[in-house]
Amino acid sequence: RVQQHAYLEGPVQPGNVDSPWTGTTRDEVLGRTVEAASLLSSGPDGQITAAIIVTEQDGGAVITELFTHPDHRRQGLAEELLRQALHVLHELDHATVTVTVDDTNSAAIALYLSRDFRRLMDDDPDSDYD
Repeated sequence: RVQQHAYLEGPVQPGNVDSPWTGTTRDEVLGRTVEAASLLSSGPDGQITAAIIVTEQDGGAVITELFTHPDHRRQGLAEELLRQALHVLHELDHATVTVTVDDTNSAAIALYLSRDFRRLMDDDPDSDYD
C-alpha cells in the first residue's frame, strides 16, 4: 500500500481498468514482499517520511523501492532503513541482495556503493549480468 500511494494518484479502486496491476497480482509483478525487511519511517504526525520495500524473486532478495519524502531528504533516513533491511536479510540468510538504480540517481548510487553494493552493467565484460 505504501508503494501504491507513493506512485499513483490515490488508492487503486477495484475494477479500475487504468490500474497498472489489472489482471496481475503484485507478487507476480514484483515478487513476494519480505515483510520483515520492508520498513517505514514516519514523522511525529504519522506521515510516512521514508520506506524500503524488499521482495523475493527467484529465491533472491530485491530492493524494489527505497524512497524518502522530499521534505525529509538528506537526514539519513534512507541510509538507516537500508542498514536495518540488510541486517534483517542477513539474519534471513539472504547472501545476495540486488537493486536497480537509474544511472542518473547519483545519491542512490552513492548510498548503495557505501554499503558495499557493486555495479553490474550489461556492458561490463567482468559482469555476470546477461
